Amino acid sequence: MEIFTIITLLLSGFILIILEILVLPGKIFFGTVGALLMLAGIGITFAEFSPWAGVGVLLGSGLTVVTTVAMAYKYGWLDRFIEKEKLQGKVLNKELLSVNISIGSEGKTKSPLRPTGLAEFNGKEIHVESSGMYIDPNTLVEVVSIEENKVIVKPK
Repeated sequence: MEIFTIITLLLSGFILIILEILVLPGKIFFGTVGALLMLAGIGITFAEFSPWAGVGVLLGSGLTVVTTVAMAYKYGWLDRFIEKEKLQGKVLNKELLSVNISIGSEGKTKSPLRPTGLAEFNGKEIHVESSGMYIDPNTLVEVVSIEENKVIVKPK
């Protein structure tokens, strides 16, 4: 029974950690729960079997997670989450005036903000920057500041 419990905890934790890294970046809940499940499985191995078995499971689990993430980067499994397009140039104040936005204006993201991307205000797309956080596409955002050539937004 202990082996089944250990395997279940390790696999569940592994799946949640990979889900956190590859599918839901920025949502620390799944990664935290996954790490706790894996630590519980490793702890049970130490307690029920031997220190050598615990060390083996610890090293094997860590190596599996690291190898999977490395392969994801190497073979492009993460490409759909990484914005390929480079943003060139800066927003000109004239463009900001033509869009007619100010602090408090509301818009909708057209691309993920990592932390920069596109958002639509008054039917026009402009480059914006989040205050450091990841924001999903099609999220309502609000302008919190306009600094020189940057429009800073936060989720509404």
